[in-house]
Amino acid sequence: MKNSLSEIFDNVDQKSIDSLFREVNLYYPEKLKKEYEDLIRFQKSITAERKEYLSENLDSLEIEYRELNKTIQNLEDQKSEYLAILTEKDTYYKFKEYQKRTVKAEVEISRIKDKLAAIDNSIEIENKITKKRDLIQEKVTGLKTSLSQRKHADINKIFNFIIKEVINTNALISLKLNSQDNVDFNADYQNKTDLLKTAEGQGTTYKKLLCVAFDLSLLIHYSRNSFYKFVYHDGVLEGLDDRIKIRFVDLIKKLCVEYNIQYIITLIDSDLPKNKSDFISTNDVCLRLNDKNDNGKLFLNTF
Repeated sequence: MKNSLSEIFDNVDQKSIDSLFREVNLYYPEKLKKEYEDLIRFQKSITAERKEYLSENLDSLEIEYRELNKTIQNLEDQKSEYLAILTEKDTYYKFKEYQKRTVKAEVEISRIKDKLAAIDNSIEIENKITKKRDLIQEKVTGLKTSLSQRKHADINKIFNFIIKEVINTNALISLKLNSQDNVDFNADYQNKTDLLKTAEGQGTTYKKLLCVAFDLSLLIHYSRNSFYKFVYHDGVLEGLDDRIKIRFVDLIKKLCVEYNIQYIITLIDSDLPKNKSDFISTNDVCLRLNDKNDNGKLFLNTF
């Protein structure tokens, strides 16, 4: 920047130019002379501004340069101090040794923290398992107690009553715990004289009656508690003798009124007893199913 300032030349000798024109015998028009003088003035103006700008920048940079030199000197002094400490006998090796020990300690702390977190999680899981095991054991004990005390006797009594009213034979529900401590239900028809299993229990149609009677016996037994108040069966009357159909429907109507439960059944026209047009009244029909439109669908919608 100093070189730029020294190279600026703004001294033009107008007299030398006039003399040069006279020596070569050239005409020096006044207009050209005036334009040249204007150019010289413009150049001087630009030169002055440039000098001012460069001078200001030079001053600013010199101040900054001196400050940077001071900063560099301070850093060099600090560097010398640190190097002096590090170069003292055994200081560097002690530092490296302590650094290694610190890293090992940090790794060990992290490992112990992970173990503690895993232990806490294991304890929480173990507590949950213990609670669930205790709950399961409590329920198993309750089931065993119920079985031993024959608390299901009332359900069995209702179950047998329904089967007896419908097909005039006895039936029995037996309960037992399987190897997984779950309850297994078994329902069979019994001969009314020697209580041997009869062939009726082996047929699909009559097996279906056992399932129906079991569902109904549960609803009736728990009718005074917070329990389901309805049951739905499909095709119950299919394949039954007309007399059994009539006894079954008559019994269902009585039970629904007596225990305030709702029984829903689906059947086709051919399942109705012959020559019994009043077997099911119009008030008992909720919906007549057909494929004409959604109004004839069970859930009033096509899926």
